[in-house]
Amino acid sequence: MLLLVINVFALDELSTIGEDNRKVLDRVLKYLDLDSTSKYSKSKIYKKFDYALKKNWYLTFLHNKSLSNSKVSDSDTKFLVITIVDERNIFDITLIHFKKQKQLQIITKQYISGKGKLLLEKFEELKKDKKNEVVTETDNYAYLQEKGYVSDSIISIINDFGMIVYIDMSKIDL
Repeated sequence: MLLLVINVFALDELSTIGEDNRKVLDRVLKYLDLDSTSKYSKSKIYKKFDYALKKNWYLTFLHNKSLSNSKVSDSDTKFLVITIVDERNIFDITLIHFKKQKQLQIITKQYISGKGKLLLEKFEELKKDKKNEVVTETDNYAYLQEKGYVSDSIISIINDFGMIVYIDMSKIDL
């Protein structure tokens, strides 16, 4: 009789990310002064922007030290704005580390442009979803908010072209 034993090792999520994405995460953690935070927190932080690093992307960073002679360059509160561009989207991800409060607040915005007809269909879909509330609606734009959350959708259509912006705010306790 032959006995086959297979050992399965659970890899943590961070050990499976690609080199380019790892470099981005490392820079994020460095700018926010979170290098020594737990693997669990690092993983949660990475999940806040990993979806934007899927295909042919480019990114830039703005942070406390981006402006010369800034009065907040050495502040205990660190901020980072990541702008990511890919083939179809623009993402703005703002992370603010409140060191004393041990909390990271994240604001994400995704901008998608497209044909007005397609965006109008998306608006109708969002409008029918019971979790959304239409805050305002005009002939050219609408603002929807997910009930009970800081999660908004803005749709703007001019002639045959338009844009939809998804906005979300969340936090991570460190």
